[in-house]
Amino acid sequence: MNIFRREIVKIFPKTNTNLICGYGSGFFQQNSKVEEKMIDMMICVNDSLSWHKENIQQNHQHYSGLMKLFGPKLISTLQRCGEKVYFNTGSQFLGHSIKYGVIDSNSFKDDLLLWKNMYISGRFHKPIEMLYSTPQIKNLDLHQFNVDKPVNIQKCDLSFAIHRNRFMALSTAILMLSIEKENTFLFRNIFQRISNLSYGGDVRTYFAEDTKKVEKIINGSYSKFVDIYQPYFKILSDTLPNDIFIDEDKHTITIIKSSKLNEYLKYTIEPILQELYTKKSFIPQFNKILQKRVFWSSISQAIKCSITVKPSISIRYIIRKMNKFMNSQ
Repeated sequence: MNIFRREIVKIFPKTNTNLICGYGSGFFQQNSKVEEKMIDMMICVNDSLSWHKENIQQNHQHYSGLMKLFGPKLISTLQRCGEKVYFNTGSQFLGHSIKYGVIDSNSFKDDLLLWKNMYISGRFHKPIEMLYSTPQIKNLDLHQFNVDKPVNIQKCDLSFAIHRNRFMALSTAILMLSIEKENTFLFRNIFQRISNLSYGGDVRTYFAEDTKKVEKIINGSYSKFVDIYQPYFKILSDTLPNDIFIDEDKHTITIIKSSKLNEYLKYTIEPILQELYTKKSFIPQFNKILQKRVFWSSISQAIKCSITVKPSISIRYIIRKMNKFMNSQ
């Protein structure tokens, strides 16, 4: 896999590319059993039309015959529909089957900061591996992240959007757990809640996805979750030293419920959901809104893939997903 990680980025255009990252169980093994899994990647670009023009020349075999026939204009138009991502699925590289999505930078930031589709944002709540990025986001430097900075989607950089998205997920998870549970809970509880944000409502969970997916994600990538969220835990505890206490040895967080804590957490969650917080039915309504977003983005992606993916690859992919669902029952 190390050779794959190094070589895969070389095949894609770099002119308009902001970042290329890997995610999912293909990159992060979720159990001790060695399996041949499709490797998922996401590519964020500045100009989708130009990027697809160049990529069709470099990697024409990645596109279905229909998409090559209609060309990059239709491809970039389809990309702008629904969850704003265009996927090429099932191509082979160094013995691995790959699937990569392409999204433009404004749509990328839009979903990270507003959770419009919970598609990109949900994937970036969980561990990713940055394979290529521009110097501005190479290290995702937290020293440059200011949670109190006003959000301007057009002007903010990708690094800020990635950090803000994760911080919102953490605040949301703590807020929900503080309503449902005691004042002390495990990191694991938080990571499970974060992972569930983008799975509730996904149409695949009804017939074509592992029913224990979230549990396997946490078990297989627990240390990576800790690495991701520990800096944000510190921001919370430094900001609210009398309200939030982190025990890094026991991997627990203790909160002292107060109006100050509630206001801060409310301020740092997704903007539309802030309006729900004062209502007694906050959690059911919150879940309903997110599930609706996830449901429609997953439906949109399924429809788009039925058009853009080669039929033979699409059938194999669906069968593999359905087998995972059946085996997890």
